[in-house]
Amino acid sequence: MEILGMSLSKLWEESVSMLRSPKTYFSAMPKEGGIVEPVKKAIIYGSLSGLIFFVGRIFSTPFFSNLAGLVLSPVYAVIGLLIGAFVIQIISAIAGGDTNFGPSARAAAALMVILPLNTISLIIGFIIHFLGAAVILLIDVYGIVLLYHALVSALGAKEKTVKIMLGIVAVILLVFMAAGLFFFFWNTHFASMLNTQAKQAVVNNLPTPAENVSNSQAEKDLRDVEKMTKDMENSKEYKQAMALQNDPEYVKIVKESTEAAEKGDMKKLGEISGKLQEIYKKYGINK
Repeated sequence: MEILGMSLSKLWEESVSMLRSPKTYFSAMPKEGGIVEPVKKAIIYGSLSGLIFFVGRIFSTPFFSNLAGLVLSPVYAVIGLLIGAFVIQIISAIAGGDTNFGPSARAAAALMVILPLNTISLIIGFIIHFLGAAVILLIDVYGIVLLYHALVSALGAKEKTVKIMLGIVAVILLVFMAAGLFFFFWNTHFASMLNTQAKQAVVNNLPTPAENVSNSQAEKDLRDVEKMTKDMENSKEYKQAMALQNDPEYVKIVKESTEAAEKGDMKKLGEISGKLQEIYKKYGINK
């Protein structure tokens, strides 16, 4: 099977080969051929990544925004390819390697195989936060290893210089990941704990009836509350609202309006509005 003139089976073999043995793969990577093939690779990897995210978040993300992300994912991938190729070209130039854009673009396209893997990790992170974060960190660290082999084996950059530069990148990545995990842990654990303690402190400081309110006053307040509740239940508005809630026709219309709103069906919403007015009239409700 081919997409954009590229054999998917061959692309799969290349991807697996690069992940398993990056040094061998990048040592044999052709440097000529322009950027057409890298762009095709980026589109395929980006589309696959977008499809994984679309399926993984189909029930938890608004459909049209999710669909827009799927449609635009190839565009984002191509933009990412060009930016990545430019960054690789700069690092290669600093480290005394190949300074041509073509080989850098081919290396960047090969490295984009981690896009679908990162997306899978992101989906896992929505379910099990720490596991997703740990997997993403491992993939990103391995991505740096792949970049190292791309620079040294494919672009001929100086090994020592590349190690220093990528070591700095790895440290920055670890710092940002650690900071992200810390703030996540703070928001989900410490903030919750402090909120619970604050609520308990308020409860502990509330005056007791024995201290500030006499028994007779407490009984009077209770009677007042009961009277207010009874008056509310006997009110015309309360009875109208209860009758409306128990009307099967009203319940059906509310369900139809929710479905029409989700679909953006303005015509249907207009028809439903007319039906609602008739039901309001039936119960003497002015809307």
